[in-house]
Amino acid sequence: MAEEAGEASQAVIGALQIHVNTMRYRLRRIREVSGVDFANADAVLLAHLQLRLAAMRGAVVDANDTANPAS
Repeated sequence: MAEEAGEASQAVIGALQIHVNTMRYRLRRIREVSGVDFANADAVLLAHLQLRLAAMRGAVVDANDTANPAS
């Protein structure tokens, strides 16, 4: 299982064209901000579904989009 996780990490790093430390930092920040525990598959699935639903509803707003503030 650890080997599969390592392969998946390498695939993500390659697809995003980022350094492994950048990926670790981003995952740590996501955990800090959202509270999602990436070791818990159910929590990851729930977060994924919530993001997909929000995107389908048009609720996901780019934080840098000052023309259309979320408030």
